[in-house]
Amino acid sequence: MYVPGRLRSGLLFGEQTGDALHVHLATPPLYPHWHADPVQALLQPDERYALGWSDCVSAVHGPHVDWTGSWLAYPSSELGELQADLGWVDLMAAHGLVDAQHVLLTVGWDEGVFAARGFTQDHHRHWQELMCHTAPQKPPMNRN
Repeated sequence: MYVPGRLRSGLLFGEQTGDALHVHLATPPLYPHWHADPVQALLQPDERYALGWSDCVSAVHGPHVDWTGSWLAYPSSELGELQADLGWVDLMAAHGLVDAQHVLLTVGWDEGVFAARGFTQDHHRHWQELMCHTAPQKPPMNRN
């Protein structure tokens, strides 16, 4: 959240307990320089990156924690508009990154507090917004 200026995304690892998804780890932003088009970096995560993180998470948390989706932050680091989020849900679902088992969390600051919106999409292309609970955090003080 402290690297504004460009669209960024990463992977989420967690576990499902009943109706609740518990995210244990959000990876750092994917490397846009691995693709000629930075948007493609968001839509086609490098397999080496994903498998490396998956192996590490499995070694620490065990096999019950797995890839559960992706996160996305806008260049402003502010929480985006719902319509923009839904555009990303459709685009990421078309690339196999969002479905009934894999969420998209859009994250950002909302009036100085960290916030997230969660989404899934079924095979009929119907999206659903999920209830998200985050621990409140304040952005760092501007030191300039």
